[in-house]
Amino acid sequence: MKNQASNFILYLDTRSFPLEREEEIKSARNAGLNIAIAASSSEPYKNYNIDHFIQVNLGQYDIAEEIIVNDVRSNNLQVKGVVAWGDISVELASRVGTALNLASTKPEAVLNVRNKANTRRLLTQLASVNPKYAIVHDYNSFSNNLETVGIPCLLKPSGASFGRGIFKVDTYELAEQRFQQFVEYCTPSRDEIYSYFSEEFLLEEYLNGTEHSVAGMVADSQVYILAITDKKINREIPFQYENIVPSKLVPEIQNRIVEIARLAVQLMGINWCGFHIDIMVTDDGPKILEIGGRLGGECINSHLIPLSSSFQLLPYDLLLQVVQGNNPFTKVNFINDATKQSGMRAFLPPRPGRIVRIEGFERVRNHPNTRALIQLKEISDEVFLPIDKTNEYAVGYVIAQCEAGEKIEDILDELSSLVQIETE
Repeated sequence: MKNQASNFILYLDTRSFPLEREEEIKSARNAGLNIAIAASSSEPYKNYNIDHFIQVNLGQYDIAEEIIVNDVRSNNLQVKGVVAWGDISVELASRVGTALNLASTKPEAVLNVRNKANTRRLLTQLASVNPKYAIVHDYNSFSNNLETVGIPCLLKPSGASFGRGIFKVDTYELAEQRFQQFVEYCTPSRDEIYSYFSEEFLLEEYLNGTEHSVAGMVADSQVYILAITDKKINREIPFQYENIVPSKLVPEIQNRIVEIARLAVQLMGINWCGFHIDIMVTDDGPKILEIGGRLGGECINSHLIPLSSSFQLLPYDLLLQVVQGNNPFTKVNFINDATKQSGMRAFLPPRPGRIVRIEGFERVRNHPNTRALIQLKEISDEVFLPIDKTNEYAVGYVIAQCEAGEKIEDILDELSSLVQIETE
């Protein structure tokens, strides 16, 4: 362990995706910070020479807060900031930050983004950004609100994110069956995330349109917008398989999204943190799908924004400044600053099952537009639909970059065509 008098950044775990974890650790090293990590297992970090490790279940907030704060104090760690990389840690980061007198969101405000029902309640103050929705608690309240929300609609758990636990209700005849499937699926035994705010859930209008995500940060209550990402999602699986930065939306829609994002984040009351807002652009304008009180994943902040800005805009580096109580920003809106295009594409199997053939990854690796490539599965591994196992469907991912005058979508299509995957 290094000199404990040195400055530490406290990570509440890191993102599990290897490409993002590498960048999260690299950013702290580049900033000259020692790294303390609190997580349930040190195994993912055995090759990183982490300076201090605190073994703790981050989901048990009261116990975790006590263990982390006591450990920091007893070891005289000079912690300058705390970072939540995942949704489950957002509330804990607020608690630990408050206990250690660090820059952080106030505990009462963090529930506005962690509890999706609270998010919807607050967003009623903004005209037309909510879909039709109802907050329900049981089958009776669900059934009573079906006609108000309309069919088709979605059942969503209040404490989850990344599309987990969402069930589509297509007909009135099958509504009761879908409700029971939703209740049986969203249990803590399947995923700890379902234990939070489980006393209420959301019934929402099923929207049609294009999906996008806003990346940004809040420093000293000022909202900063870094980028808008265009997403592609196979809604039948469902699986998000592509991200592109910068957005190709027309300027007036992008400006409206920036305006909505800024007002929504101010309503939430979060501070000294990253955020992401998932949005669908419909015929009735942009609608907010979700607000997260942390930087989003999917390599948007770790790779796509840096690549699209020719490495002039580095979200992770900026975040480490923000959580230390500094404001590194020179302007509030960066969406027009991209000098190149970047994108990420998942390599997906034709169906779930056991993989019997994978070919083409070396061709992708050698492609001139490839900037990063990761293969997550090998022959004989199994792949599962997201409803059966989270994050176990993609065989790999590629990150690409091109000039502003080219079409990153065509390049991602070309890279995807180089890989062949078969399952049985």
